[in-house]
Amino acid sequence: MTLEEYKAQPFKGATIGDYWYTFDRRTRREIERLVKKGKNPDIMNYY
Repeated sequence: MTLEEYKAQPFKGATIGDYWYTFDRRTRREIERLVKKGKNPDIMNYY
């Protein structure tokens, strides 16, 4: 899964991409690293 595919997933009536910039830089980088490793991190752990 690419980062763009991850951001396209639904979350609370929108997509993760719509909420992406509400996270701080450190959190976004952590999620990016997990997605690159092939994981699908649960966004609720960060929200």
